[in-house]
Amino acid sequence: MLRSVTRLAAPVRARMYTTSSVESLAVRSMVSSFRRLGHLEARLDPLGREAHMPVEELAPSSFSPLFAKPMPSAGEVFFPNAPTDMKALYDQLRTTYCGSLGVEMEHLKLKSERDWLASQVEHPSLTVTPSMERNAWTSMQTAETFEHFLAKKFSSFKRYSGEGAEAMMPAIQTILDTASQHGTSDVVIGMPHRGRLALLVGILKYPVHQLLRKVQGFTDFPEHILGLDDVSSHIAQSVDINGVHVSLLHNPSHLEIINPVTTGKVRAKQDSGKNAMALLLHGDAAFSGQGCVPEGEWFQPTQLPSFKTDGTVHIVVNNQVGFTTTKHDGRSTTYSTDVAKGFDIPVLHVNGEDIPAVIRAAHIATNFRHKFKKDIVIDLIVYRRHGHNEVDEPRFTQPGMYSAITTRPSLPAQYGAHLIEQKLLTPAKVDALKTKLNAHLEQELVKSATYVPTTVEAFEGNWKGMRQPTTADMQAPVDTGVDKTVLQAIGVASVTVPPSVPVHNRLERTHIQTRLATLSKANESEIKVDWATAEAMAFGSLLRDGHSVRLAGQDCRRGTFSHRHAAFTDQTTDQHYFPFRHLPTDLNPTNRRFDVVNSNLSELAVMGFELGYSWEDPRALVVWEAQFGDFFNGAQIVIDQVR
Repeated sequence: MLRSVTRLAAPVRARMYTTSSVESLAVRSMVSSFRRLGHLEARLDPLGREAHMPVEELAPSSFSPLFAKPMPSAGEVFFPNAPTDMKALYDQLRTTYCGSLGVEMEHLKLKSERDWLASQVEHPSLTVTPSMERNAWTSMQTAETFEHFLAKKFSSFKRYSGEGAEAMMPAIQTILDTASQHGTSDVVIGMPHRGRLALLVGILKYPVHQLLRKVQGFTDFPEHILGLDDVSSHIAQSVDINGVHVSLLHNPSHLEIINPVTTGKVRAKQDSGKNAMALLLHGDAAFSGQGCVPEGEWFQPTQLPSFKTDGTVHIVVNNQVGFTTTKHDGRSTTYSTDVAKGFDIPVLHVNGEDIPAVIRAAHIATNFRHKFKKDIVIDLIVYRRHGHNEVDEPRFTQPGMYSAITTRPSLPAQYGAHLIEQKLLTPAKVDALKTKLNAHLEQELVKSATYVPTTVEAFEGNWKGMRQPTTADMQAPVDTGVDKTVLQAIGVASVTVPPSVPVHNRLERTHIQTRLATLSKANESEIKVDWATAEAMAFGSLLRDGHSVRLAGQDCRRGTFSHRHAAFTDQTTDQHYFPFRHLPTDLNPTNRRFDVVNSNLSELAVMGFELGYSWEDPRALVVWEAQFGDFFNGAQIVIDQVR
């Protein structure tokens, strides 16, 4: 029989709040709401067509009872001029977070990152000076003048104009300038077609006459080079800007595939001791729907030990349409950049017609990457003045958008007029720049008629001294042999592990001792070398000859069939020991790198990364291993399209 028991509830202590503590909580709530949700009410669309649903948590009615209250000393915000009352705080927060710059940072795991971004937004470390504004206008006017010149001289040429998105020019320039201030030695850029030609001849100083020769249908290869070159929207360039070596990589038309190639090249530069960073440009439709980004194919490896590059700065050139497809048909998320948030990456949304805001966003992004060694995304919201290409008719499918675009003055014209109004520019200087630019373009067009290429850019830099092989080269015998005693020494070294590293007893017995026994046989005819031993000998002989080796793929350290064991796992610490990283001097006299990398479950991105890595040093052996024979088809776009 159960006995009923009466339990007395513990006394509830009333929580006592002073007036100041209530107001402090209100401040925290207000600040948190704007930092978390302010971007949803930000004025981001330069066309003014995007209607936002009001966010209830940001409505004045949510805080108006406290507006007359004085500000408590809560220390919750970073504004340089502390607001005196709650209404002033509300107004400052709305101006900061619901203006031309919207910030998504509250999803970040680390408070230090959130606080730093908030401090940069609320108390900017950069003052946009009149000189910076004039330089921004100059870069945009240079781009527009070039686009108009091409339209006039080559009206049917598909140039994939950046008109409407000219703000990408000051954004890129700011990123390069800020990177230079941090001591960055190299910036590698991967980007698609949109605005590429104007970037090439503007900031990246590609010779205009060479480009115009290409536009006219001529090859950019010298006569002695056999092969076919590519279309003008895939042209590459290397140039030194303010002490930074900037490389724009060749890209295929398969969007986003250049991303891992770019970061692979950056990682190779970093492995050689350079302070390098990647800058990736994307279209909004591709970023959330194509290639390496949406499935985590590329964001996934960015913090993995063998693939990380200390962060990439991304610019999404968001023209609010993908060819003819609207965002409502092209993605399931509020922003095209939402995919980045799943990888703990902050996003800065910025109206592409507010140039000071664009400059600040680019400055914040580059500093964030430098400070936290992480990716960051700038969502540069702009528009596309023409169709997908210049012979396309966008009004077939987007009549409303293009009725707004057609009547809108260009961004360089708008911003030039603004600077004139602010007495930072004069009409005479505007006309003088346009006259100078057009005269230069006309001269370059004349020069293009007689231009004949004599060199190939691909055979410069680290590739200098390389040449295309002749038939005689291909037929000439090549001595690839290595002395038997050297091969035996390499084979022994491949399974030499110090006693301080306990190896699994089965590996000790069946792998290490078996290989040592085979290689120690006195009768040469009895030495039967298996695949894994032969591979180890090949890798080791390359290290001896001064070539680095990098092998990447799924489970390739052990080997899918437990055959390779390029690294042995310490059975007590789980640490890896690579015998080829501890070779005696006579087997690796120049101390070349040896990396065998277990990749994430990706073929497409990892093969692209390894290809980019190989572009940096032609004297290194860089291999991507498909786990099984038919797994290469996951990387087919890289195989077919990236050269």
